[in-house]
Amino acid sequence: MKSKQKFLTGANWSAFVILSISLFVIVNYLSFRHFKTYDATFSGEFSLSPQTKKFLKDLKEEMEIFVLLPMGDESYERVERLLNSFKSESSKIKLEFLDPEKDREKYELVMKKYSVTTPNSVIFATNDRSKWVEKDQFLEYDFSSYQFDGTAKLKNFKGEGAFLNAMYEVVDPRKPKIYFTVGHGERRDNEDNNRGIYLFKERLSKEGAVTEELQTVALSKIPEDASLVVVAGPQKPFTKGESDILEKYLDEGGSLFLLIDPVIEEGKDMKFEKTGLEEMCLRHGIELLDGLVVDPEASLLAGRAQTFFGINYSPNEITADLMKNKYPILFILARALKLTEPTDKDFKSEALVSTGKEAWAETNLKNLKEVKKDPEDPQGILTLAAITVSEKNKKSRMVVVGDSDIISEGAFLSQLGGNAIFSLNAVHFLVQQEERISIPPKEINKKPIVLTTTQLMTNFIILVVLFPFAIALFGVFVYFSRRR
Repeated sequence: MKSKQKFLTGANWSAFVILSISLFVIVNYLSFRHFKTYDATFSGEFSLSPQTKKFLKDLKEEMEIFVLLPMGDESYERVERLLNSFKSESSKIKLEFLDPEKDREKYELVMKKYSVTTPNSVIFATNDRSKWVEKDQFLEYDFSSYQFDGTAKLKNFKGEGAFLNAMYEVVDPRKPKIYFTVGHGERRDNEDNNRGIYLFKERLSKEGAVTEELQTVALSKIPEDASLVVVAGPQKPFTKGESDILEKYLDEGGSLFLLIDPVIEEGKDMKFEKTGLEEMCLRHGIELLDGLVVDPEASLLAGRAQTFFGINYSPNEITADLMKNKYPILFILARALKLTEPTDKDFKSEALVSTGKEAWAETNLKNLKEVKKDPEDPQGILTLAAITVSEKNKKSRMVVVGDSDIISEGAFLSQLGGNAIFSLNAVHFLVQQEERISIPPKEINKKPIVLTTTQLMTNFIILVVLFPFAIALFGVFVYFSRRR
């Protein structure tokens, strides 16, 4: 009898162990085949954007990724987590981490093979093309405390956008040619006070574009290789011939990016100087108003309502991420725009960025230190940036902004991020590279839990005293219950 009972007990335990092991194997197999992660962070730090998921899903050829970072690097864990997410989305991704100390020989061979000159980089390569991303391209620091303790804090992780653009460039090596007009006092990167335009061009170059200056005086037509023509803050008017050339280029499938400042003509009348581009813009549904935008609701400085944040966006590919993440655009002395019915019926215009309801366009330019709303001033919601696109030829696109200061150094490098994202998104849209629309950086939030003395004592009593005591009491109860 005892041997039979012993046999049954052993059989039960054996069956239990076998079933437990089987269940463990099945669960692990299913979790491996159907791997899912969930992001509970406020900023979505661990979630991939729809653009990235679509790119990885559509990837046709195998892509090797080499991470040249030491394990102790401050960005290592974030880069590792992000690229493993890439790998889980596509079987075409082959990922390898190379430590400069532990894997020295292969580390140097890979750097030499892909002509990498900067350590702490990430390389993306296919059979015949490669692109490497430097560390400063996927990290953003906050230097506000540098003068006090000599350290810079890690503020944003821009890895997803930087890596995705690198992969796009490897897969699609086309380099858009972007011309910047000169000869009318435009912003130029060879001038000390225009470092913003240099940073703008540098960023475009890092994303695969080729930039070049274009003198439009005596030009018969825009060069055939132009993907986009940028007019950045002209201080003198374009001639009718120059305007006609730009308009013809636009109507025939070209793209224009106009950053038009409110230039005040010298003299006793104090009026806006003509740009020579008014008629071209009007024919395509955008009117350049002779008024300086004042928005007291979004003013940055007390008493200076002409410097303000643009935070009201219309749904569009250019502004979608700005709207979603509530990134503001800094405007410094902006010219008001107005949407009109295009003379050219093939085009349709719409607002991209607008003011609040309390704004107005100041037309009295004689005393800008003490602006006030007059009856003759255009009032209410004003357009700050607009787009017009041909319904017939989708390649014909134009974006107009009433302020070239959006790409000034201070605005472009602003920690708020809106100016750089908007400017780059506009360029990507205009050169028909919508898939490269910028992915906003993921803010690195370190929010410590601060508890009062009462809260600390309460937690101590519950977690250290009551909870263990309750478990012990339950154990004693079970013990004596079984003894009965």
